[in-house]
Amino acid sequence: MSRLMVPLDGLIPRLNESWGKPGEPGDVDEIHHVCTLIRNSLEQIVLFEERVYFTNGPKSYQKVLNLLRDIAGPQADKFADIPNFLDELLLLLEAERDKGPSPPQTITKTITLEVSEARLDDLVREFKRAQNSLGCLTIVGVGFLLWLVMPVL
Repeated sequence: MSRLMVPLDGLIPRLNESWGKPGEPGDVDEIHHVCTLIRNSLEQIVLFEERVYFTNGPKSYQKVLNLLRDIAGPQADKFADIPNFLDELLLLLEAERDKGPSPPQTITKTITLEVSEARLDDLVREFKRAQNSLGCLTIVGVGFLLWLVMPVL
């Protein structure tokens, strides 16, 4: 999960910086570049979710798969509002520009990427339970999960 989310966590400050400091113009090319990187990261999350949804693994790992489903997608959904937020921001800036000179303003949008500790604890517990249930076939279960997440890594 961290390999899916960490890039997004680093891109948000870059997007903020690309807009420029208050009273200074932003860098249009950097804004576009960072937005492209965010889009690429979100695509990886969608691919991960699809892979989890359409994976049939050993029966002992079914609860693990169920806990992995919809763990990353809701994080990506939080970014869906950014285009509307930016549109509203541009309209606000245009209206302010028409009024004449004014002091710089700070407008904030917070996106929090998080997965509940309880869900992560459940995931670890079920993974251990699945490993123990396989006994000598534990390598099959570990191999299965590696196959599942390797494209993300």
